[in-house]
Amino acid sequence: SELPKWERALRRNIRKLERETAETAIAQSVEETKSELDDLPSAIAHLEAMYQDLLENILLFTTFAAKSPEAGLGPLPKNGSLGPLARYDINVLIAHDVGDPGAPVVEEPHPTMSNLVGRVEQRAETGILTTSHMLIKPGALHDANGGFLILDANSLLREPLAWDSRKRALQQEEAKVESLAQALNLSTTVTLDP
Repeated sequence: SELPKWERALRRNIRKLERETAETAIAQSVEETKSELDDLPSAIAHLEAMYQDLLENILLFTTFAAKSPEAGLGPLPKNGSLGPLARYDINVLIAHDVGDPGAPVVEEPHPTMSNLVGRVEQRAETGILTTSHMLIKPGALHDANGGFLILDANSLLREPLAWDSRKRALQQEEAKVESLAQALNLSTTVTLDP
């Protein structure tokens, strides 16, 4: 009757030990990086959030490490994923060079809804559609932000929901990334809502 209690206590102590070990392993690096980012409070806040997330999800990292080829317990995923580290990847949607003079000018010859407001792509993995923040793709409205967007009015009006999404973006002053299937309520899959 005492065995289940001992097992629970053992698991609790192992989780505590893993957290303390991770804290010791990464605290110094985090503190050094924070000291270099003194003038960027938002970067420091993001780094602190990452640090807390690492500590709370240490089990993801230990199980991934156990499956690495060096451990001889299995191959890395074939899709090139970095495993649990992928959650910290950064997806830069748009980057305009500071040195470029003037505002961006973007011409969109095929103004579909996804070409205008962007889309969240999906990837098939073992027969299941998955997505991640790295599969968010910008649209022409993002590219032309702060500049000019040139559209052919006839092409815009011929595309389903393109005019409505463009009008909504103007009224709400934001380009909400959504797919045509979401807009028509044809998809019931869980996806990202950037």
